[in-house]
Amino acid sequence: MKFDEILEHIGEFGRSQAWILCLLCIPQISCAWQIVVVVFLQETPDHRCSPPALLNDTFLFQNPWHEALVNQTIPINDKDGGYDKCSYYRQTDDGNTTEAECDTWVYDTSVFSKTFPMDFQLVCKDSSKVRSIQVIFLSAVLVGSIIGGILADYCGRKPVFIVACLLHGSAGVAAAFSPNYTAFATFRFLVGLASPNIFASAMVLALELVGPSRRMVAGLAPEFAWCTGLVLLTPLAYLIRDWRYLQLAVSVPSFLYISLWWLIPESPRWLLIRGHTERAEKILRWAAKVNKKTLPANIFDEKTLEKTEYVSPLEMRKTPRLLLRTLIGMFVFFVIALVWYGLALNPGTLAGDLFVNYFLMAITEYPAYCICFVINKLGRRWPHAISMMVAGVAMISTIFVELYAQKGILSTDVAQTSLFMLGKTGITTAFAIFFMWSGEFSPTPLRNFVVGMCNVSGRVGAVFAPLIVEAFEKNAQLGNTIPWIIFGVMALLAGISSLFLPETRNKQLPETLMDANDVGVKPTSGSSLPDPAHGISLMTEQPPGDLKDEIMLQDKTNSKAI
Repeated sequence: MKFDEILEHIGEFGRSQAWILCLLCIPQISCAWQIVVVVFLQETPDHRCSPPALLNDTFLFQNPWHEALVNQTIPINDKDGGYDKCSYYRQTDDGNTTEAECDTWVYDTSVFSKTFPMDFQLVCKDSSKVRSIQVIFLSAVLVGSIIGGILADYCGRKPVFIVACLLHGSAGVAAAFSPNYTAFATFRFLVGLASPNIFASAMVLALELVGPSRRMVAGLAPEFAWCTGLVLLTPLAYLIRDWRYLQLAVSVPSFLYISLWWLIPESPRWLLIRGHTERAEKILRWAAKVNKKTLPANIFDEKTLEKTEYVSPLEMRKTPRLLLRTLIGMFVFFVIALVWYGLALNPGTLAGDLFVNYFLMAITEYPAYCICFVINKLGRRWPHAISMMVAGVAMISTIFVELYAQKGILSTDVAQTSLFMLGKTGITTAFAIFFMWSGEFSPTPLRNFVVGMCNVSGRVGAVFAPLIVEAFEKNAQLGNTIPWIIFGVMALLAGISSLFLPETRNKQLPETLMDANDVGVKPTSGSSLPDPAHGISLMTEQPPGDLKDEIMLQDKTNSKAI
């Protein structure tokens, strides 16, 4: 019998699958922590140069003599009227004074007792190294996604998952004890290699153990665990204001997940592909026993795992419309990841309390993923395009607040933050929709390839996000709105581009390259093709819901680290 039929016999989502799913969701909390904890680790508090002759200098004045010495030694910045952050008055041999670059600083510790820019003196000429940590980490996520996917198919889902947890924890702990910037960047790179494989391997394991009609639940559960991790980081960071202890706090739980080696099984689908039929049968019969179901004596035959004919991606040159849609999909996902990471990793650029701003940013994830439960009624194309355009308009609108609103008052800060959060909600909604959509307009033989290419493009977009923020973060006239304007324009372009992709609601999935290439073509006289305005598909019969759920959520495993 077919593998999905076996799952129907043992129960598509019984107690055994529920238990395994719960265990696999727990590590996603730590995975989310490691990706966004840099929001708090990288914060650079207000600071100034320290007078060279003052060994016990502090940011706050200790007495009038201390204040007078600082006034004599540190220049006043003409832009904001505060003390200069990068220079001091140095006495020359002839008795005159000249400005010189300082090499020691004191920091305001009222919010954070210590961050890694404070520890490693990453200010002034070295301030760009702070954003470089994000670039290094996200580059590692890109590399880890590619390597981990190959290893998971060759070595198994479970070993890759456990090794990723071990690397996640050990590299994270090592990062907390980093003696210098280079060591910290190296260990964060290793954490980045592990992060996507904790999520992807767990997602694959979950999806391959449940029946078709329950894959929606199995696929969304890790997503909501991820969202929960984002939210829970707020109280954790609020209570732990030293970056080394915070890095430890988000890393140590990963060691506990190694115990899952004895608590969760390997994917029986993967075992069958690799010829380990006895192990696969043992796992399936255990699941049936826990679910209080029975299996026939013989459950495997030639139909258990159907094989599909291999089609080279080079064949897409014969289907130009499909090739164009793939390129559009890659562009759209590039922009989605660019904007998502650009916003998610930089709430500190907003006015107001960092912890409140981050919490609001994190909480927007929940409604965005809830839309997946109703997407079959709303469609894909227009909800996705509208979400992208809402994000784009919100981001672009920040320039009007910057130019015309009165600075330094509560209403201005609220308006700027509200636009930021609206943009974050819009882009996260588009993120959730595109996970499903990208697999639905792709042909079956190349579905993993198309979704994988979109995923790689998205990872590249994520790497560019901190670079754009760093390059355009501060402007004399436009403040910190230039990155948001760039993100907004890109989101609008991607939203418009997505309208050239076909609607797939209630439509059969294209089985061949020609099917996918012809989706959305206006019907000729005598053709039975439906009007593309009402759904772009070659086939008019509605597929079973379980098939849609399977494709939608199996392709999500190629995305997000998240």
